[in-house]
Amino acid sequence: MFKDKQDSILEAEFSGKKVRYGIPNDVAKWRVQTLLSKEPETIAWIRTFDAGELLIDIGANVGMYTILAAAIQNVCVYAFEPESQNYSQLNKNIYYNQLEKQVKAYPIALSHEEAIGELHLSEMILGGSHHQFAREGEENPGVFIQGCYSIPLDDILTRLKINNPNYIKIDVDGLEHSVVEGAVNTFRLDSMKSVLIEIDTNNVNHQWVIETMVDIGYTYSKEQVEEALIKEGNFKGYANYIFFK
Repeated sequence: MFKDKQDSILEAEFSGKKVRYGIPNDVAKWRVQTLLSKEPETIAWIRTFDAGELLIDIGANVGMYTILAAAIQNVCVYAFEPESQNYSQLNKNIYYNQLEKQVKAYPIALSHEEAIGELHLSEMILGGSHHQFAREGEENPGVFIQGCYSIPLDDILTRLKINNPNYIKIDVDGLEHSVVEGAVNTFRLDSMKSVLIEIDTNNVNHQWVIETMVDIGYTYSKEQVEEALIKEGNFKGYANYIFFK
């Protein structure tokens, strides 16, 4: 197996199956070490998937949950990650686990419109997060601006001929409402079972997301949200909402 000389490989075992992640820096290593503890509700959600089902991972970062879902639950995954360093490591992790027949990754931002724009990076480090997509020329602070292309999920599914998705995970650090606006037709598909969305309960746009999902016909558990809710620190008020049809 080819391994980038900058990567060490951290191998873990779940339910008798091994997964491998490249750890070229401390951030990537931390993501592996906290995989089961950082978002236990996400892990529990993934463990409900049946073999052969289809997950769309929007904001996949270096592929922590993409790899876990494909390797452990044997599902197919389409992963979207626009940040260049994370996208590169995402593909390496797919390769390290020999999942290229199950997982396809694309360096695309999902949004409410098709646009050529910019990705404003919060930090220039592999494994980083809280980057923001903006249309070209829009003001947005960041340490580096990367060219980026966005497209609605409804459109990219048609272009890639992705049929009958079952699960969607959306974690794009504040712009979840934009992704949802461009994905309403996908959410309505008969094949859809569940959607996990990171929600900032203090954000009025995210309140719209909750209302929209309910209007489409999804439900969620207030108990699940309360258990997942971050109650202190920089991300106080954030929670992963798991919506079910």
